[in-house]
This record gives sequence, C-alpha cells and structure tokens, in this order.
Amino acid sequence: MDVGKELSAAIKEQEEPSGYSSACKRIFEQTYQDEVVGSYLALSNWSILFEPDLKLDLRSIVESFSINKCLILLSDGSIKGNRYLLMDDDRFALNLQGLSFFEI
Repeated sequence: MDVGKELSAAIKEQEEPSGYSSACKRIFEQTYQDEVVGSYLALSNWSILFEPDLKLDLRSIVESFSINKCLILLSDGSIKGNRYLLMDDDRFALNLQGLSFFEI
C-alpha cells in the first residue's frame, strides 16, 4: 500500500489538519491475509508519517500494530543498531528496540 497515495485520498476533502492523524491511523487498520505470514500490512512511501504536522507517535503505532501482525516497510532508509534512520537523518528516526525486525 502506498501510504502517500492513501493519505492523500483520505484527506483530500478535509481542510483542517486535525483529521490527518486519524486518516493515518486508519491506514494501519487495513490488513491482508496470507496462509504463511498470517495477517500483514505492507507499506511503501511511508516516510510521510514522519511529518511533524501529523503529530503521530510512530513508534507506538508500529509497536501496537506489530504485536500480532506482520508489518512490512519498504524503504530506502537504513538500520543502525536498533534505530531506523530515514536518509541517515536523526530527525527522522524510529527506535526499534524491543521490536523483532529483519533487514532485507
């Protein structure tokens, strides 16, 4: 799922940024089913979720989603230690400590 496109479609009619956060959270409610993987969500173009105006606690969202579902994040970022860095920029980092993850 292309998060940028989904978010754009979800907020197209909204004039106030207050609804953007809930539109982002709805994206994580859309899951798919696979015989091997089980319930999962695969996201591309998800770096928009780092946008400060969205006021998202991305760590909490990822943590709560991935308790019993597989979350696949397609990204050009990198993992250093237990941190995901978008464009190697500390301002756009996601703490992965305590989460099970694989870098492919």
